Amino acid sequence: MADINQKLPYHSYDAEECIEKLDSSKKGLQKEEVDKRFEQFGPNELEEKEQTSVLQLIIKQFKDFLVLILIIAAVIAFLSGKMIDVYVIIGVIIVNAAIGFFQEYKAEKSVAALKKLIKHDATVIRDGEEHVIPATQLVPGDVIRMDEGKSVPADARLLNIKNFRAVEASLTGES
Repeated sequence: MADINQKLPYHSYDAEECIEKLDSSKKGLQKEEVDKRFEQFGPNELEEKEQTSVLQLIIKQFKDFLVLILIIAAVIAFLSGKMIDVYVIIGVIIVNAAIGFFQEYKAEKSVAALKKLIKHDATVIRDGEEHVIPATQLVPGDVIRMDEGKSVPADARLLNIKNFRAVEASLTGES
């Protein structure tokens, strides 16, 4: 099995060097090698961050700088005996926290639902033949075929390029 260093800057090597360092070929990996690499590296997916609990979401609403200023203002109003101001400020804080909590809670649920719906496939060359597989099944050294309109399924070194363009809107936040 190849000793693959995942920290190497493969983008700075030419295509042939990358193939050599990854112990691969332009015809792709053999089935046995794919199985070994999948066992060694695991699925091609980002580590999921721990989901935020409801309690953490509630506490997060009170950590905002402006909310802390309102809390200080409520304490000062309380100490100066202006109870109507205290009630108004506390009301504003609670309404703000409730709105923020429900927005974030719904957003997290929506993102989780979208992740379940979206399945990324990749066209990979293995044993000299093209196969369409789930992107999570890619391993280091796989040769991926990219076609127009497809998203990049993994970190990859481009081998052959013709009329290449990339839409970076999702990276820059453009709509």
